[in-house]
Amino acid sequence: MSRNEIVRGDNLPALTESSTRQAMTAFCEAAERVQTELQNATGWAQQIAIAAGLQLMLDATTPEMVATLMSLAGSELGFKTDKPIDGTTGTLYPAAVVKACAIRATLHGAAITQNEFNIIAGGCYLTKSFYLRKLREFPGVGHIQIDSAKPEPLQKDEKQNWTMAVGGYASCLFEGVLIEVFAVENDKAGDTREIVEAWKADAGQAKGKAEKRLAKRLYERVTGIVYNEDDSDSTATVTVVDPQSIEQSQTDQKQPAIEQSQTDQKQLLWQNVTSYGEDVAHIGKLIGQAPRPEDRRALLKTAQEQADAGTMKRPAFDSLKRLAEFLGLPA
Repeated sequence: MSRNEIVRGDNLPALTESSTRQAMTAFCEAAERVQTELQNATGWAQQIAIAAGLQLMLDATTPEMVATLMSLAGSELGFKTDKPIDGTTGTLYPAAVVKACAIRATLHGAAITQNEFNIIAGGCYLTKSFYLRKLREFPGVGHIQIDSAKPEPLQKDEKQNWTMAVGGYASCLFEGVLIEVFAVENDKAGDTREIVEAWKADAGQAKGKAEKRLAKRLYERVTGIVYNEDDSDSTATVTVVDPQSIEQSQTDQKQPAIEQSQTDQKQLLWQNVTSYGEDVAHIGKLIGQAPRPEDRRALLKTAQEQADAGTMKRPAFDSLKRLAEFLGLPA
C-alpha cells in the first residue's frame, strides 16, 4: 500500500504545490501565534491560551493540511510512526490520529518536520530532536553533548520486547556554568541508568530512547519547563516550575562529587568507544597513551579517513573524538 492510497482511503484531496504551500503557511502562522500566546501567559491565562490555541489549530488543519501531514508521515524529514508499510517505516494510522498528534505536538512547540515528534501506539511522542532544538534556542545555552553506552538487555516479554538498561551522560554550558545529567551504575549512586523497552533488543532503538530522555532531563534542568510525557504516554502535558538556582547548586557542589562525575563521564565515554568493537577500542587506547599532541592528532586523522572511506562507522569516529576531547586531546 502506498502513501497516496492511504490518503485516498481517508477521502482527502489530492495535493498540488500551490495547495500544499497555502495549507502549510496557514498552519505555521497559527502555530507561531499559539506559541507566542502560550509563552506570554501564566496561571489561568495559560489555560485559556491552550484552549484558544487548540481551536485555532483545529481551524488551521484543513483537509489540504491533513493530506500534507499524511505525506510527511513515516519520514525523517517529517515525522516517524511505529506502523510499517511493506516492512518499511510508514503510516497506517487514519488521518484523524495523525491530525490529533500533529496538533498536540504543535501545542508543545514541536515542528511537524525534522522528526521532532513521532506517533507511537497512537499517541504523540516528543523526540530527542525536539529537545535538542529547544535547548539550542534557549538563551545562554551552548556546547550541548549527549552520549549513551552499550545497552544491557535485562528481560524479555512474550512479544519479544526487551527491557534494557542504558547508561548515559548529557551536558551543556548555561551562562558559562557546566550543567550535567548522568545515568550511570556505580557504588555511590547505585544504578541510575535509563530503563527502556526495545523490540528484539534493538540497540539503536534503546540508545535512541535513552538519549531522548537525557535530552529531556537536561532541558528541564536548564529551563524549569517540564514536559509530562514518556515513551508510551499519549496524554502529555506541560508544566512550568520554578527552576533551582543552577549557579548556586554548582557553587555548593563538593569537590569529591565533581571528581566522581568526571570519572563517570570518562567511564561512559570509554564504554561507548568499546561498544564499536576491538579495532575502535584499540585506537581509543592508543589515543589515551599517545605521548605527544601530534601523535594523537594523527590517530584521530587516521580514524576520520576510515570513517570517510566507510571502513569505520561514523558514530564510532564521533565516539573516539569525544573521548579525545574529554581527555584534553582535541584533533
